[in-house]
Amino acid sequence: MLSQRLPHPGSAARGKLLRKKERTLLLIAAAIGLILLILFGPNSASQYAQWRARHALYHGYVTGALQWLAWASKVAPSDGRIDLLRAKVFRRLNDVVRFAEALREAERKGLAPEEVSRVRRLALIQAGQLPPGPENDVGFLIQHGYDPAEVAEAFIYGALVRGDYKAAETVIESWRSDFPHDVNPEYLSGIVFLRLGDYASAENCLRDVIRREPRHELAWLALTDLFIQHERWDEVETCCRTWYQQLPNSDLAASRLARAWRHRGDLVAARQLLVDTRRRFSDSEVILRELAEVDLDLGNFKSVQDWYVRFGGKLPADRELLHLLGLAASLTRRAYEALKLMEESERVFSLSCRIREQQSRLQLTPLGLDNATQLEQLRQEMVASSGTTLERVVRSIDLGIGTGVESLYRRYCAACHGETGGADGPASRFLFPRARNLRSDLFRIVSNENMVPDEADVFRVIRNGMPGTAMRAFPELSDTEVQELAAFVLSLRRKGFREKLAREIKQQEEEVTEEELDQLVDLNTRPATKVVVAEKIAADAGGEAQGLKNYHLFGCANCHGPEGTGPCDLALWDDQGYPNPPRDLQREPFKGGSSFEELFLRIYLGMPGTAHPGCPSASVRELASIIHYCQSLQTKKLLITTNYERWLQAWDRAWLPAYENR
Repeated sequence: MLSQRLPHPGSAARGKLLRKKERTLLLIAAAIGLILLILFGPNSASQYAQWRARHALYHGYVTGALQWLAWASKVAPSDGRIDLLRAKVFRRLNDVVRFAEALREAERKGLAPEEVSRVRRLALIQAGQLPPGPENDVGFLIQHGYDPAEVAEAFIYGALVRGDYKAAETVIESWRSDFPHDVNPEYLSGIVFLRLGDYASAENCLRDVIRREPRHELAWLALTDLFIQHERWDEVETCCRTWYQQLPNSDLAASRLARAWRHRGDLVAARQLLVDTRRRFSDSEVILRELAEVDLDLGNFKSVQDWYVRFGGKLPADRELLHLLGLAASLTRRAYEALKLMEESERVFSLSCRIREQQSRLQLTPLGLDNATQLEQLRQEMVASSGTTLERVVRSIDLGIGTGVESLYRRYCAACHGETGGADGPASRFLFPRARNLRSDLFRIVSNENMVPDEADVFRVIRNGMPGTAMRAFPELSDTEVQELAAFVLSLRRKGFREKLAREIKQQEEEVTEEELDQLVDLNTRPATKVVVAEKIAADAGGEAQGLKNYHLFGCANCHGPEGTGPCDLALWDDQGYPNPPRDLQREPFKGGSSFEELFLRIYLGMPGTAHPGCPSASVRELASIIHYCQSLQTKKLLITTNYERWLQAWDRAWLPAYENR
């Protein structure tokens, strides 16, 4: 746990974090609300809470707005105006699904259609779906009773969608001129600069907004996103920590701070912060989502399922969350459920792509009624997806898993590696690096002179996992079970090689007997002599300097960088054409392990199928010096990255340089 971890807001230290003025205002507001409830009944108390919510939302304090609306719903649960205000909050957060759900709930409670229509109209303008025109002009809408700030913000976002930055800046300047003390024009200036790629100006604008209005969570969100985008992780943590100190009751601040701690590898501290926050805000979807991701990183797969249970079996129309649930299901032996969740995830992704396609067409032909109709149908389908229950997606059937090693493989391996080892399991499409094709890929971790894996190599990978990938360790399996799985994996490899060899022979129109084919398979898949790992040689005086010299002499610095940080200007690929970025030896875990023996084999033999070569010509002492030097680099806390972060890193370190260098 971080030594500088924030004290628990629920403890005595919370009073130090909560500003005295804010605490006093909260007490006064609560007292006023109680008096109104006693004197005038629920309706007046609800109206007061809604007024407070509107005030909070205007200042960008979305957590406060949602908390006031939650309180209003308790005293007036049938008031559709509360849901309408909730829709406005989600519109400012650009949360399309929950925005649509809130509007639908407002309509269900009988709110006047014209009130719902106003909010929906602004959302369409904000999404760029209603181009400027006589009835969609800023002045026209304000004259007809629309809130000026809401209209201005919607038009600015709509102009950004169309790429009309000049129009966006014109509205901002007019807004700033009419309301010089309003921070929202400055916030939207920051958003415009972000879209233009002027990150320095964007950062200045957002920092100015926060200085003037510390509760402006939209500005906090945009600023942390900017830092995350540029991997300025120290600033992410500092920013989130300050945000959380300013607003200890913000679930958004807590979730972002926990994410920063996750990236630093302090999963325990991140989880504790989220658990503490969840005790105070048990219905916060933001906290539950982040908590589910941390639990998945920690291997607490049962806790991931609690996220689903918490929302009563209601599935989100969110591809990443569906993947999260599916991956947890696959790792808790519920293979069929995992498959259906992954299929649902792909359906949601397909819907999202079709929606974007229709939006593009509507931009080209704004009056195309067919395109507009199809777009609305797709949106309704997406909204309906968020109400789907798991029971409708997954049928209760007997999986027929059976017994024996095939059962073990299906339960623990098939979700990623596929039923027959072809890297086509339901979770494989979400993993980076991709799942190994056990039938055709070269195995990375080997210990034999001919670089063919044996059962001991596969055993080690199953037991210990592959740090820095989605291949987790399996400590819960017995040695016998791991041994059986290792033998089964190698049998899949032999079958795959046999099929490949048979195809090649057939293409060459040669005749080979089954016995001869078996001999060829055995010859090519049989491990050779085991590499004798030299006894660990202690680093003598000046050993680190010698290690650095050999690190450069044998070409390690060409890929991993002069200081071992893995340069991002080198495009590397594996034998299948997938990105193969070099490891950051300072901050990332070593895939094959960090012991002397493991590093000796990696450097001496290389990693088959990757861009990592072997160094068989190096002497034992030279190899030992390089190993000691690489081990000395890992003085910082290792980063624990998600699949998405690894994908982004691969883009920076492989695909992007490849395109730029052409």
